[in-house]
Amino acid sequence: MARTLEQERAAYAWSVLKKKGSVPKEYVSAVSGAPALIMQNGLLQAVAYFWNKDDKENREVARHLMEWLAQRKLAKNGELTTFLPSLMDADASTYMRATEEAIALLKWLKHFGRSLEKG
Repeated sequence: MARTLEQERAAYAWSVLKKKGSVPKEYVSAVSGAPALIMQNGLLQAVAYFWNKDDKENREVARHLMEWLAQRKLAKNGELTTFLPSLMDADASTYMRATEEAIALLKWLKHFGRSLEKG
């Protein structure tokens, strides 16, 4: 039986957060603020921002977004040096779909993150 895209997002979010065990507050805070950051600055800038923050949790937000968008075939997987150029070279429709997909995933990461939050 096929799953809906929403179920796929939920399953991905659940799997990456369950691997973390209890989720740090810093991660939950980052994913909670990420949609606004994306809407204000754009997906490319938001991913670069999270990647360049000097802590594990922000970098992990970037990694989860990059991995998910690559699974959805909206960007190339790998490190930032392959992911960002693939979105820079994408047509407007693909970039908009990637942005919408990132925001939709962040909702699941936030909800599940709060459920598994430590502290």
